[in-house]
Amino acid sequence: MKISVCLATKNGELFIKEQIDSILPQLAYNDELIISDDNSDDRTLSILYAYHDSRIKIYRSTYNNLVKNFEFALEVAKGDYIFLSDQDDVWLENKVEVMLPFLKEFDMVVSNAVVTDESLKPLFNFFKRPASVMNNDPAILKILRSPTSGCCMAFTRPLLEKALPFPSNMYMHDRWLWAISCVFGKPLIIDDPLILYRRHKSNFTNLNNHDPVILGKSHASLRKKIHLRYLLMSNLLHKIVFF
Repeated sequence: MKISVCLATKNGELFIKEQIDSILPQLAYNDELIISDDNSDDRTLSILYAYHDSRIKIYRSTYNNLVKNFEFALEVAKGDYIFLSDQDDVWLENKVEVMLPFLKEFDMVVSNAVVTDESLKPLFNFFKRPASVMNNDPAILKILRSPTSGCCMAFTRPLLEKALPFPSNMYMHDRWLWAISCVFGKPLIIDDPLILYRRHKSNFTNLNNHDPVILGKSHASLRKKIHLRYLLMSNLLHKIVFF
């Protein structure tokens, strides 16, 4: 049994070491931490290369695209169980210990998270509804609401193989993986907050310094929300028909 942690980096010098240092103690000697760096021009790579740990595998890319960068990391991962990680969060010390047993029964497990400020001061928990309620939602609502984030996900290799390759027009990797788990797998949401989900001005999801997580709502227009859900559902329908 092998674990792969897939981490995509891009100019992550401020927080990447703290994240890696929270991951490595939870991995066994035969596990791997896949880091795909997307053309960083800060100190990210020098920080990564300073680690002398055979579990860390560093790849360099020039996608300039978060989804493509994560897709590549997932393609080269060799693990039976795959965990996703952002570059600026911190894993709580029991993350793998709690999530791994669930992966014996479920194809995807999603944890809660503690949303924090830049200094890791706790603000609130990520989930707005109890896991027991979300787990009982119909599949179509789970897909459309997409109640989670990739940094909270762990899933099995058979589920990954169903999800790859990503549709060329997919706007976020985690939305696709979650949708695939709802249709082709058996997902589980748990209430345990297992990461510190750091919010800061450089978060990828921020737009013009407006953070949808902190604000509690998406900054996308209604028209864009409809379009994105159309893309997701049309790609999912294509996958169902031609899988």
